[in-house]
Amino acid sequence: MINRFWAFARLGRVWNGAMVVASVLIGAFFAAGGKSQLQPWINPSTYLGCLSAFLIATGAYALNDFFDWKIDKVNKPTRPLPAGELSGPAAIFFGFLCVLTGVVISFFINPKSFFAAFISGLLVVQYAMIFKRVAVIGHFVTAFLSAFGFLFGAWVSEYAEIRLPFYAFVFGFLFHLGREFLKAAEDREADLQQGAKTFAVLTSAKLSVQIAAAVLALLAVLASFPFFIGDFNWIYLVLVIFGIDLVLFVSLYRALRNPVPAVLSKINHYLKFSMAAGLLALWLGKI
Repeated sequence: MINRFWAFARLGRVWNGAMVVASVLIGAFFAAGGKSQLQPWINPSTYLGCLSAFLIATGAYALNDFFDWKIDKVNKPTRPLPAGELSGPAAIFFGFLCVLTGVVISFFINPKSFFAAFISGLLVVQYAMIFKRVAVIGHFVTAFLSAFGFLFGAWVSEYAEIRLPFYAFVFGFLFHLGREFLKAAEDREADLQQGAKTFAVLTSAKLSVQIAAAVLALLAVLASFPFFIGDFNWIYLVLVIFGIDLVLFVSLYRALRNPVPAVLSKINHYLKFSMAAGLLALWLGKI
């Protein structure tokens, strides 16, 4: 029973779900003005929004793994489905159940949040079934959904301030878009075998890495901007420089120098550190 529970947790990437919850909380915190505002933390809608976003993200990962089953047999054979830890019907039922439950929960928050969750639910299903195999579009859809938690958190809180959540959304979008191009380069051979039409398949792994480098370099340059216009404190700048910019530039140097799957896989793991550092920078930057 414990092994099966752990298999479902791995299928739904619950650790990534924690990042989604953090982005919703930060969006709500920013929308309320940050600093001494306590209202988001005592508002039940904030936590309903976190649960809704977590479940939709969990379902999205499960559905993605179901439709990528054959590709993962080559690229990620230890994942629950190719490893035989879970059946296909169990995975797809779990995925749809999580997405549907997340959308239903959002109905009890406010109309704007329900609309956002409903559209997100449709997008994650369409992505898993269609968009992932369509050149470039799939990368942009994934980046949008991965960063959307910041805006969703603002709408959940019902506060008017949208500028800071929008900053976070843009930075998150660029980060995940760059990662998507790197992952496409890493998975190119398996995607090619399965007929997936990713950007790396239609062009080359090298060009996909170069575009990822351009996107992430743009992020590194823009990330410091809010500090210099007075929106964030010095803690934000320190975390951006050492937790994001430094990691990005070292990772991109390695990726451009040797764009092979083994290297790109390690770099994608390193970038998860930058993701956590970015969330921490946003949080501490307004305290």
